[in-house]
Amino acid sequence: MTAMMQRLLFAAALCLSLTLTTAAPQNSYAASAYSPRHSGLEPPGGPKPLRGLSGNSTSRTTEGGRGYTDAYGNTIDDVKPAEKAPRQRPRPGAYGGYNANETDRPLPNPDKSSPLWTFQ
Repeated sequence: MTAMMQRLLFAAALCLSLTLTTAAPQNSYAASAYSPRHSGLEPPGGPKPLRGLSGNSTSRTTEGGRGYTDAYGNTIDDVKPAEKAPRQRPRPGAYGGYNANETDRPLPNPDKSSPLWTFQ
């Protein structure tokens, strides 16, 4: 072997031995979309748990959070709502109700003998 080849082999063996003997850091893996974000604002050891809050669900169901709720957290009951009274619409005006035909308008009767008023 030549001297150049010996030096190259020695350098390669040295690099290999140095990379195998040094410990790789624990967080040397690439972060994925599923790994938690590290903003630097959290205290060491992670966020502190909230003391004073019970472990129960915060929903308003009597079953402890297992009942059916709507989007606002109100319980959904199987009770039918009370029937509403029908709407009392005002009577149609002088020209009939909405969408009345022109032929059905309540016009004055021309056969009446007495006028409604006089001009004197």
